[in-house]
Amino acid sequence: MSDMPRAVKLLPERERLLYLLEYFPEAGTFKWRKKIPEMEKDGSPRHPETVCNHWNARISGKAALTALSSKGYKNGKIDGVNYQAQRVAWKMFYGTEPKLIDHVNGIKSDNRIKNLRPATNSQNCQNYKKTGRFTSKYRGVTWVKRDSKWAARISVNMKKISLGNYANEVNAAMAYDIAAL
Repeated sequence: MSDMPRAVKLLPERERLLYLLEYFPEAGTFKWRKKIPEMEKDGSPRHPETVCNHWNARISGKAALTALSSKGYKNGKIDGVNYQAQRVAWKMFYGTEPKLIDHVNGIKSDNRIKNLRPATNSQNCQNYKKTGRFTSKYRGVTWVKRDSKWAARISVNMKKISLGNYANEVNAAMAYDIAAL
């Protein structure tokens, strides 16, 4: 297995994003800009001035990329294609397009530029939150009913590594903590 996430859609050119959107890096929010006929794509059956007047009356100045996905990420459509807001923010601010962007504080809807960083899939997975299906209060520790022991496990570069089974939950957690360093 490689360290790459699933394929992602390429974003529109930075110039197009800057034309359509205003990004507020301190707040992590977006607003739609006014359109001008000279900047509109060819191919629309309607006259560019009509398209721009309609856009400017209904959409210009309103918040953009505010939809919330089922996983908690903000997203929205640009030129009819749905994009994640954190990727748009990164490209608008830095001009590059990393395959994966991590939210430093773990809040997926917080798209302030200081909260975003490029990451590998392995780095991003280190931020996972414990779910209710785990039996231990410690990360990397689960109860093995068959052995009546606590198992310590860690994932490194997409590979699961067993750190052993322990009679005591705290000892299993300590084994995980040492391996995580």
